[in-house]
Amino acid sequence: MLNKIGLWSEEAEELVFLTGLTESKYHYIRQLKNGPAVSVFQVEPSSGVDICLNYLRYRKTLLANVASSVYIDKEFLLNPTEERMRNMLWMNQGLAIAMCRLTYRRSPLPLPKVRDLDGMAKMWKKVYNTHLGKGTVEHFKKASKLRQD
Repeated sequence: MLNKIGLWSEEAEELVFLTGLTESKYHYIRQLKNGPAVSVFQVEPSSGVDICLNYLRYRKTLLANVASSVYIDKEFLLNPTEERMRNMLWMNQGLAIAMCRLTYRRSPLPLPKVRDLDGMAKMWKKVYNTHLGKGTVEHFKKASKLRQD
């Protein structure tokens, strides 16, 4: 998927994979306790709408790549609503992968190296979970160890 949208790198692949592992252990596609997030990447529909309106809209090639790669009309990405975004993220894991990657892409921070678990954990907390989220750097590191089990 990351290749199809033109945003693949070894670092991006690892960070997106570990984000899914941290967010849901690849078990949940709906946030527990009736939260708004959906997909194994726990993307909030409002975040997906924001990415579409304030990032993809101004990057026509990337917009076209995402739309064609996840098999949706680019009009959806140009005029999203939270309800439609929730439904699409629920049903279309390709879109969820793209939204996860785009969350990191929007950050001015460089992606940490693949073997830099501490750097990836810090980036996840700062960029993806944010200071408002309940997750911690230690939570990311602990979840990432599941990969080795």
